[in-house]
Formats: sequence, structure tokens, C-alpha cells
Amino acid sequence: MANQDGTLYGVPPRGQVRKGQYIEIQNPDELRTKMALYYALFFDSRTKHSPKVSVPYLDAWGLGLITTVSLPIVINGQLKGVVGLDLTMIDLLEDVLYLQKGELSYAFIIDDRGRAVLHPLLPSPLDVFEDPILINITDIERGADFEQVYTSMTKGSAGTKDLTAVRTFSKGEWSLEGRVTKTFSATYYWKPIEVIGYSLCLVLTKDFKQIDLASLVSSGDDFLYHRLDLIERNSDLCRYYNTSSLRSGRSTVKFAAEAFTDPSRYLDTEETAGRVRHYTKFMNDRIGFVPNPGFKSDIRNNVIATRQAEKYWPSFHRLDSGIQHWIPWRYIGTYNGVFRRIPGGMNHKLYSPSMRPWFKKAVGNPAKLTFSTPYLDAFGAGYVITLSQTIYEGRSSGVHAETDRIAAVMGADFTLDYAYHLLARHGICNSDSTDETLEKSDIRCFVMDNSGFIVIHADFRKPDSSCDNNSSHFSHKNVENVHITGKEDLFPVAESLIRTGRLKRQACLNFQVAKYQHYWQVDAAQVARGVDEAVGACHRYQLLPVDNSNVFVGILHSRKDCSESTPIPPASDPTCLSCPRASTAAARHCTSTRPQACECPCVSPANFGRCQNHYIRPE
Repeated sequence: MANQDGTLYGVPPRGQVRKGQYIEIQNPDELRTKMALYYALFFDSRTKHSPKVSVPYLDAWGLGLITTVSLPIVINGQLKGVVGLDLTMIDLLEDVLYLQKGELSYAFIIDDRGRAVLHPLLPSPLDVFEDPILINITDIERGADFEQVYTSMTKGSAGTKDLTAVRTFSKGEWSLEGRVTKTFSATYYWKPIEVIGYSLCLVLTKDFKQIDLASLVSSGDDFLYHRLDLIERNSDLCRYYNTSSLRSGRSTVKFAAEAFTDPSRYLDTEETAGRVRHYTKFMNDRIGFVPNPGFKSDIRNNVIATRQAEKYWPSFHRLDSGIQHWIPWRYIGTYNGVFRRIPGGMNHKLYSPSMRPWFKKAVGNPAKLTFSTPYLDAFGAGYVITLSQTIYEGRSSGVHAETDRIAAVMGADFTLDYAYHLLARHGICNSDSTDETLEKSDIRCFVMDNSGFIVIHADFRKPDSSCDNNSSHFSHKNVENVHITGKEDLFPVAESLIRTGRLKRQACLNFQVAKYQHYWQVDAAQVARGVDEAVGACHRYQLLPVDNSNVFVGILHSRKDCSESTPIPPASDPTCLSCPRASTAAARHCTSTRPQACECPCVSPANFGRCQNHYIRPE
């Protein structure tokens, strides 16, 4: 075959072709053994072999994302086999995976072919459940001068360079609400990781400095660990919804893995009463006598600082005060993994505040009171809405701007009953009005966020048809992730907002699944002074922004004695269609990608070249 000449048939020559070897196999049982000699044929004993690192892949035995480091076994110049070692990506990358340097600074890792191994825009190895798509880092880092950094990193060199960086953040639930970007001046520091052929790059803001709380001194009672099952305080324990809590209403503290110098040890080691006592003595130590049990240097100071939040949480948040029926939880979380909650209670070991939607949503709406959409509380409080807000690094003036550094996020959960009560207490929304014009209209009041999702609506109080007729029972079928483009009674509002450009469709690329996420964004400038507009002959609506927040209050008037004689809106305008309820837009494929297609958040295919590891962007 090596001697074949294809030029006679128009096949260009391929240069020198190495001759193969023919082996006749007479016994089928020897097939595996004979086939193994394939590797020996191409083996060159003169070559100095270095360890080879495979691309990350999902382990068949449940270890998650792993990589294999392998090296040939050579005896007397002959290949005898290959020795390999599997490493979990969590163990290999934990120092970078749990790196916390504030809101904007970050790190990423690439292999020697420029493919991204770890990046904030890619799923964490903790969250990967299928073989990852390997993406060239230049698809993610798109700065004008990044090519110089890329070339140096792929050559295994080290260096530093000042660049303009762009950091992309999720606005909450990334598959539904899209993203927001921030541009900043940064310094890129990169260095090769020896042996495995990776290269690490650390991106720090030009004005980066660690938030310093070193002057804080413990009061001696700043800390109570969330593992109430390991603490001798049984007289104060009680059942609160579906979890154990403290009757006194005191807060507890939970640490995420990133709070420890050795995150893997924290995750892999079972906590004991003795270890919890060590945590407590260290955190409440007033003279610096107790040795650090493994926390990063700034954690103790963050525990003391978050304790100050309780001064602003009502002291009557005892479990016998009644307030828990309306506000079951209040909490504060920091970027470095400190989470304080009142009333205190236990959290899952993997819980990390900075990874939660309420934290991301507040960061995506800095300096604003940020409302979540309804979701089912994990501890049994039913459907709740979270109100959260960013907390900035302290300034003596107390005056902050959206560009200031975020130190933490504070939040509170409100029951859906209470949230609806705040809206329905106004006469126009609960049919108490005596206005003759209003009596002739069917009135719907609602609250919508800046991504078009419904936060509060009267229908949310309707029971699931499969359950008993209890008005306080809610179902995920009519509560979670309800978008205005899929809420039939609000179609006139959605169609008008889209037609006038007040609600705009946008898209962002989901690198890991090779799909575009299509989402909606309210044009804040166009609705800043409110909207009061007729839709055809039968409908009129008002939409008013709630000051310093991410939500809008809407009222739709539909005349009871009216029937449209012509289609509203006209056929050339967007017409909304009902969409199935789904917890993620990744399960919903778009029927159209037109900017004015009135459709719920959805996905459409992206053109990804798997051989080149590059996305092919539309012109």
C-alpha cells in the first residue's frame, strides 16, 4: 500500500509513506495480543519520552471530571506497555478553582494547544456531568491584544502584560436571564505549569488590593457554627419548617470550601464535634491564643464583620415572634465563602453563597434592591421571593457608586403570600375601587423584573389542579420561571413592549453546550418615566419602575364588554404563543430567532468546529 501511485487517478502524492507491517492471524483468540503490537511498530526508542496529559473527560466510575497522565514503559529499547495515573480535575486545579480575589479578578488555565481547561465562563469541574466541549481560549478571551498573551502561553513561556479585560457575569439564572459585562483595566500574569503542559494566567484589576479587615477584634460571641447537630445547645433547638433551628433566633455561620486553605480536605473529611469546637474557639478568640484550624487569613475577620449585620436585623426575630410567617430567612454571604443566616440552621456542605442565583442576581444589578422570581424554599417555607442587595467595601463617606468593589451580598426571603399581600392591599388590585370606569374592566396587577419574568401575579395563588383547593398552595407549574411572553393573560402587554422596543431580545453564547441562549431585557431608559399605553380597542396598561430596584409594577385593564374586530396586534407585529414551563431554557428550543419573535427564553444551535476547537460566528 505504501508503494501505490495515485497520480494516475488524479490523487496528489503525499510524500514519503512509511511502510507498514502485515501479520497473518490464524487463531482469532490471538487478535487482541497481535493488535497490541500496533503501538510497538510506531514506537521510537531513541525519543526521550515525557508524561502525556489527556484532555479532561468524565470518569466512568463516578469520580467526575478527570485527566490521565501516562508514560510509556521501555525495556531494552522495546515498548512493553504504558503506565497511567488518573487525577480528578478538582484535586489538580483546586488552588485555582477556589481562588477568590474579589468581583473582577479571576484566573484561567489552558493546555499546550490553547484549549481552555478552566475559566469562569466554563462550568466548574464540580458541575460537569458529561464530557466537556474543548474550546480555544481565544473564543473566550477576546481582547484586542490578547493574542500576544496567547502565543506566549502556548509556547510555555511566562510573562506579564497590561490589557483591557472584559468580565462576563450571569444575571442570576444564566440560561434564563442572560449576562452582563464589565470592562476594566487589568494586568495578566501567566506562567507554565511544569510536567503537565498547562499554563496558568491570573487576571488582576490594576487597582487590586485585598479588602483589609485586620483591625477587627472578636467580641467573644461572634460565631456559632451551623452544625447544630454537633453543638451542645439542645435546650435552644427546635423544629423550624423542615429543619432544625434555634428558638432564640440567633444566626449561624456556614463556610464554603473556598474559605479553607485546603478545600479538598474540608470536602473529603467528616466534621466532628471536636473540629467544630476548634472552629468556635478560634473564631471567638479575643487574644489570638487559639491556632488557626485551616482557614484562609481573611475569614475570621469576615465572620466578625458579618456579625454586625445582626444590628440591623430585628431583635424580635425569635421563632415565637410571628415574623417567620412572612420573612423566614435573612442572610449575608461574602465572596470568600462566609455565609451567615438568621434564624440559624444547617446547610449542605457544598453550599457556596457566591454560586447562588440570589448572589449572582444582586451582583448583576449592583446598588439595586434585587428581587428574585418565586422558587421553592429548600427548608420547607414554601414558595419564597428573595430580596438582595450588594454590600460595598467600606468608605469613610458612606457614599458608593456601581463601580465600587463588592464585598458581600445581603438577602432576605419573603413568602409568596406576603409578597402578594403587599401588591393586593392597593384598592385597584383587589377590586375594592369604586371608580365606575374601573368596575367595567378586568384588572390584572403584576410585578415583572428587568428580564421579563413575573415576580408577583394573582394566578400564583391558584392551586394546582391535582391538589386540594387551598388558596395558599402553589405549584411550580404556574409559579416558577413564568415569563411575560408566555403568560397568556399578559400577551397584550408583552406584544406592546416588544413592538415598541421596550422589551428587547438578546442572545449570548453558552460555550459548554454549543448553543445560543436567547433572553429578554427591558430597556430601562424607555420605561424610566413609566408607560401608559392602549393596545387595540380593548386593552390598556401601565408599567412603572420601582425606584432603585430591578422590578416594575404593571396594571392591565381589559374592557369586559369589548371584543376585538381586528387581530390585535396586527399580523405584522409580534404575536405571543404559550410556552411550556421548564426550569431551564436549555430544555426549550427556539421556534424563531428573529429579534421581535415573542417567545419565552430558549436556545438555538451555535456553529462549533470540533476539530479546530473554535466557534464559527455568524457574519
